[in-house]
Amino acid sequence: MTDKRQVYRVILQIMTYIGIAILLWVMFSSVFVEDEENSDASGETIEVLVKSLAKGESTHVIWQGKKVSILHRNTPKDVVNKTNEYFVYYDLGDSGNCPLFFTGDILKDTCTGTTYNQFGKPIERTNVNDLESPPHYFIEPTKLLIGEDKEE
Repeated sequence: MTDKRQVYRVILQIMTYIGIAILLWVMFSSVFVEDEENSDASGETIEVLVKSLAKGESTHVIWQGKKVSILHRNTPKDVVNKTNEYFVYYDLGDSGNCPLFFTGDILKDTCTGTTYNQFGKPIERTNVNDLESPPHYFIEPTKLLIGEDKEE
Protein backbone atom coordinates (compact mmCIF):
# COMPACT_ATOMS: atom_id res chain seq x y z
CA MET A 1 0.00 0.00 0.00
CA THR A 2 2.81 2.40 0.84
CA ASP A 3 4.53 1.82 -2.50
CA LYS A 4 1.39 2.69 -4.44
CA ARG A 5 0.91 5.94 -2.51
CA GLN A 6 4.51 6.91 -3.04
CA VAL A 7 4.22 6.29 -6.81
CA TYR A 8 1.09 8.47 -6.96
CA ARG A 9 2.81 11.17 -4.91
CA VAL A 10 5.81 11.20 -7.27
CA ILE A 11 3.55 11.32 -10.34
CA LEU A 12 1.58 14.21 -8.82
CA GLN A 13 4.80 16.10 -8.00
CA ILE A 14 6.12 15.62 -11.56
CA MET A 15 2.82 16.84 -13.03
CA THR A 16 2.91 19.87 -10.72
CA TYR A 17 6.49 20.77 -11.77
CA ILE A 18 5.57 20.39 -15.45
CA GLY A 19 2.49 22.60 -14.97
CA ILE A 20 4.53 25.29 -13.19
CA ALA A 21 7.18 25.18 -15.94
CA ILE A 22 4.55 25.60 -18.66
CA LEU A 23 2.90 28.47 -16.77
CA LEU A 24 6.25 30.27 -16.35
CA TRP A 25 7.09 29.74 -20.03
CA VAL A 26 3.75 31.25 -21.13
CA MET A 27 4.17 34.22 -18.78
CA PHE A 28 7.72 35.00 -19.90
CA SER A 29 6.99 34.52 -23.59
CA SER A 30 4.08 36.97 -23.40
CA VAL A 31 6.12 39.58 -21.52
CA PHE A 32 9.12 39.60 -23.83
CA VAL A 33 7.52 40.34 -27.21
CA GLU A 34 9.86 41.22 -30.04
CA ASP A 35 9.58 44.72 -31.50
CA GLU A 36 9.62 43.25 -34.99
CA GLU A 37 6.15 41.80 -34.49
CA ASN A 38 4.70 45.24 -33.76
CA SER A 39 6.64 47.15 -36.41
CA ASP A 40 4.47 45.91 -39.29
CA ALA A 41 1.37 47.65 -37.94
CA SER A 42 2.99 51.10 -38.06
CA GLY A 43 3.31 50.95 -41.85
CA GLU A 44 -0.25 49.77 -42.36
CA THR A 45 -2.38 51.74 -44.78
CA ILE A 46 -6.04 51.26 -45.60
CA GLU A 47 -7.63 52.35 -48.85
CA VAL A 48 -11.24 53.52 -48.60
CA LEU A 49 -13.49 54.44 -51.52
CA VAL A 50 -15.71 57.25 -50.28
CA LYS A 51 -17.72 57.92 -53.44
CA SER A 52 -20.59 55.74 -52.19
CA LEU A 53 -21.02 57.86 -49.04
CA ALA A 54 -23.96 60.24 -49.33
CA LYS A 55 -23.85 63.59 -47.54
CA GLY A 56 -24.45 63.06 -43.84
CA GLU A 57 -23.38 59.40 -43.89
CA SER A 58 -20.35 57.84 -42.28
CA THR A 59 -18.44 54.60 -42.53
CA HIS A 60 -16.01 52.88 -40.20
CA VAL A 61 -12.75 50.98 -40.61
CA ILE A 62 -10.26 49.49 -38.17
CA TRP A 63 -6.75 50.91 -38.47
CA GLN A 64 -3.99 49.79 -36.08
CA GLY A 65 -6.59 48.32 -33.75
CA LYS A 66 -8.59 51.55 -33.47
CA LYS A 67 -11.96 52.36 -34.96
CA VAL A 68 -11.66 55.17 -37.51
CA SER A 69 -14.73 56.87 -38.96
CA ILE A 70 -15.10 58.78 -42.21
CA LEU A 71 -17.94 61.30 -42.27
CA HIS A 72 -19.21 62.92 -45.46
CA ARG A 73 -20.03 66.36 -44.13
CA ASN A 74 -23.46 67.79 -44.93
CA THR A 75 -22.50 71.39 -44.24
CA PRO A 76 -23.26 74.18 -46.74
CA LYS A 77 -21.16 74.41 -49.94
CA ASP A 78 -19.56 77.71 -48.92
CA VAL A 79 -18.10 76.05 -45.80
CA VAL A 80 -16.96 72.82 -47.45
CA ASN A 81 -14.83 72.44 -50.55
CA LYS A 82 -13.53 69.28 -52.24
CA THR A 83 -10.45 69.05 -49.99
CA ASN A 84 -12.37 69.04 -46.73
CA GLU A 85 -15.65 67.44 -47.76
CA TYR A 86 -14.83 64.41 -45.58
CA PHE A 87 -13.90 64.30 -41.91
CA VAL A 88 -11.66 61.41 -40.81
CA TYR A 89 -11.44 60.85 -37.06
CA TYR A 90 -10.86 58.27 -34.34
CA ASP A 91 -14.30 57.17 -33.19
CA LEU A 92 -13.70 58.04 -29.52
CA GLY A 93 -15.07 61.00 -27.63
CA ASP A 94 -13.58 62.81 -24.66
CA SER A 95 -14.24 59.83 -22.39
CA GLY A 96 -11.81 57.81 -24.52
CA ASN A 97 -13.85 54.63 -24.35
CA CYS A 98 -17.23 55.39 -25.86
CA PRO A 99 -18.01 55.73 -29.56
CA LEU A 100 -19.46 58.84 -31.12
CA PHE A 101 -22.98 58.99 -32.55
CA PHE A 102 -23.73 61.20 -35.56
CA THR A 103 -27.17 62.78 -35.23
CA GLY A 104 -27.19 64.28 -38.73
CA ASP A 105 -25.80 67.63 -37.59
CA ILE A 106 -23.43 66.91 -34.71
CA LEU A 107 -21.27 64.12 -33.28
CA LYS A 108 -22.16 63.15 -29.73
CA ASP A 109 -20.10 61.18 -27.18
CA THR A 110 -22.44 58.41 -26.02
CA CYS A 111 -21.00 58.40 -22.48
CA THR A 112 -20.42 62.02 -21.53
CA GLY A 113 -22.84 63.77 -23.88
CA THR A 114 -20.12 66.06 -25.24
CA THR A 115 -21.06 67.31 -28.70
CA TYR A 116 -18.77 68.12 -31.62
CA ASN A 117 -19.40 69.87 -34.91
CA GLN A 118 -18.65 68.20 -38.24
CA PHE A 119 -15.07 69.49 -38.10
CA GLY A 120 -14.35 67.81 -34.73
CA LYS A 121 -14.50 70.97 -32.63
CA PRO A 122 -16.34 70.71 -29.29
CA ILE A 123 -19.60 72.64 -29.00
CA GLU A 124 -20.26 74.64 -25.81
CA ARG A 125 -17.33 73.13 -23.87
CA THR A 126 -13.91 74.72 -23.78
CA ASN A 127 -12.14 72.17 -21.56
CA VAL A 128 -12.41 69.39 -24.19
CA ASN A 129 -9.89 68.82 -26.98
CA ASP A 130 -10.77 68.55 -30.65
CA LEU A 131 -11.31 65.06 -32.02
CA GLU A 132 -8.11 63.36 -33.15
CA SER A 133 -7.55 62.31 -36.74
CA PRO A 134 -5.26 59.53 -37.95
CA PRO A 135 -2.75 60.36 -40.70
CA HIS A 136 -4.66 60.31 -43.98
CA TYR A 137 -4.67 61.78 -47.47
CA PHE A 138 -6.63 61.56 -50.69
CA ILE A 139 -4.93 59.99 -53.70
CA GLU A 140 -8.01 60.72 -55.84
CA PRO A 141 -11.10 62.82 -55.04
CA THR A 142 -12.97 59.67 -53.98
CA LYS A 143 -10.10 57.45 -52.79
CA LEU A 144 -8.80 57.95 -49.26
CA LEU A 145 -5.69 56.35 -47.76
CA ILE A 146 -5.48 56.08 -43.98
CA GLY A 147 -1.90 55.71 -42.77
CA GLU A 148 1.48 57.29 -43.31
CA ASP A 149 2.34 58.62 -46.75
CA LYS A 150 5.12 56.30 -47.94
CA GLU A 151 6.31 58.78 -50.59
CA GLU A 152 7.20 61.49 -48.05
